Amino acid sequence: MNSGKQIRILIVEDDEIDVRAFERALKKSGINYNLKSCIYANDALKLFSNKETSFDCIFLDYQLPGMDGLTLLKKIKTLGFERPILIMTSQGDEKVAVQMMKAGAFDYFPKSDLSPSKITKSINSIIQMNEISDEKIRIEKTLESQKQFTEAVTKHSPNIIYVYDFTVNKYVYLNRSIFEELGYNKAQVKEMGNKIYEHTVHPGHIKTMAKHMQMLSTAKDNIIHEVEYQIKNTEGKWVWYYNRDIVFKRDTNNKVIQILGSTSNISNMKKVEDDLRLAKQDAENSAQVKAEFLSNMSHEIRTPMNAIIGLTDVLLSKKHDDFVADNLKSIKQSADNLLVIINDILDFSKIEAGKLVIESIDFNFKYQFDHISKIMANKAEAKGLVYKNIIDKRIPKYLMGDPFRLNQIIINLAGNAIKFTKIGFVKIVSELIADNADTVDIKISVIDSGIGVSKDKQKTIFESFTQAASDTSRFFGGTGLGLTITNQLVNLMNGKILVNSKVDVGSDFSIFLTFKKSKGINVDPSSEENKNEQSLAGFNILVVEDNKINQKVITQILKTWNCECSVAENGREAIKYLSKKDFDIILMDLQMPVLNGFEATKLIRKGVAGTKSKNIPIIALTADAFPETKNKVMDTGMNDFVSKPFKKTELNYKIVKLVNLSKN
Repeated sequence: MNSGKQIRILIVEDDEIDVRAFERALKKSGINYNLKSCIYANDALKLFSNKETSFDCIFLDYQLPGMDGLTLLKKIKTLGFERPILIMTSQGDEKVAVQMMKAGAFDYFPKSDLSPSKITKSINSIIQMNEISDEKIRIEKTLESQKQFTEAVTKHSPNIIYVYDFTVNKYVYLNRSIFEELGYNKAQVKEMGNKIYEHTVHPGHIKTMAKHMQMLSTAKDNIIHEVEYQIKNTEGKWVWYYNRDIVFKRDTNNKVIQILGSTSNISNMKKVEDDLRLAKQDAENSAQVKAEFLSNMSHEIRTPMNAIIGLTDVLLSKKHDDFVADNLKSIKQSADNLLVIINDILDFSKIEAGKLVIESIDFNFKYQFDHISKIMANKAEAKGLVYKNIIDKRIPKYLMGDPFRLNQIIINLAGNAIKFTKIGFVKIVSELIADNADTVDIKISVIDSGIGVSKDKQKTIFESFTQAASDTSRFFGGTGLGLTITNQLVNLMNGKILVNSKVDVGSDFSIFLTFKKSKGINVDPSSEENKNEQSLAGFNILVVEDNKINQKVITQILKTWNCECSVAENGREAIKYLSKKDFDIILMDLQMPVLNGFEATKLIRKGVAGTKSKNIPIIALTADAFPETKNKVMDTGMNDFVSKPFKKTELNYKIVKLVNLSKN
């Protein structure tokens, strides 16, 4: 049944009974149609003289007064009608119908077969055919438009565009000559002949150009080769040019015979290069540049942060005098605060770059908020605040969504509430707004009796690097990204966030989210209880890590768990270790010289290190926390993913879980 776009149908049939039978079949089929009928062929042809008249298809009877259907079909085709034409024949007219099919008919069927199901099937085929035809026309128009655009751009481009042929050692296409720009006339160019570049290219760049051309003659496809050089104009001044070249054509032996390239005059750019360096900071204010910069910086910082936090944890596990223990706790607290800032920056950069993905998995709603309360209640009580977590009992226990990002949203809001509240309370209230068939609508409010936000600032507090007052960061700290990230996460989860606040009275940040209901089948029971570090005595672990400090961190942590471990500097060394010794599990870094973690895992899974280690559990241990990296890790054949800096309890739990699974 088609109840969508109306289909315009023309039926050319001289028998009124057949026309009525056809329309009855149409009505029963449930198709949204507009039917026009003609008795005579000439009446049908007249319709096509009206440019405003159009049809999506024609049903044509062969037996017509004054003109047979075959002649009419040919005339309609001559008028440029490209839509499907279906032939309706009487019994015994199949041979005629075949002739009409050869003349361009789309389909045919005997009138005795006329039925709603037959009509529906035919109309659906017509719709598909028209959609294909429309798409073809659209593509052809687009290609023609692109062709015209390309020709116009090439003709008027400020760049010199060319195709160079190695077999004849000359340009077979050139939109204009570089020497025209440099002021040389045709006579001068002809006089210098093939040695024109020797006479004009800067002596220091002749070898560079020769090397560039040699490289292009053996280049791989889709690789852009670039070169900068100076060439002398008729005034004797050196002009800077920049070439970008790519393989354009190969011969039957796969040898490069032509390259496609462009040449740009970059003299002005060279002159202002120093100014551009100074202006770089301003240019980095753009969202994309800022996102990439922040992402790279945060990634680089996570690696040494792993060492700081990891080694501090190792030291804190030992006995020290009060002075040393207090300093170690201060280091740990400072490192944890710095990690929060780094994670804010990383999340912000991922959101700005459009790389943050919201998951949809089963989770225990009540557990998430009980877990948050354990974290936030201690912070609130340390400031003398009353902390409450109120959950509507009507909210289902198990839902589907992204529990990690939900935690992040609530912890951001609750953390702010505690930070900006000196006296009074902080409470989180979860309320069921609507209980639908498959989903629930929930309102989560974080309410405090803190400093509040003025009306004029409430519109800007969700903007990047913005806080309610200019001195807020000095008094309370932070990046000014927390609420921005929270707002954007809520948006990514298709929710909304509202703020109601009064200065010196308090604030109410409310988020509205919709979750799918779940039976909790896929909820990991271990996520609903505290994980304690277990002894790994008897475990033999291979650590694949090229960073010396990170090697120290992980080996010292593993020793506290009483296991044996070996360290490989890269993936190649790891394969050698596996071929000589049995291990229970591998902790694999990703970015390493010689052979990275991805390639090493592929080789291990292929059995290159031996069939015994082919299925060994592998955990990716990396400072790259992007979701696409995690997906790539799992696609490559690794079993799990832990990002640096890591929590010891998380790593310990995953090692025990995977080793036990592999042994069972």
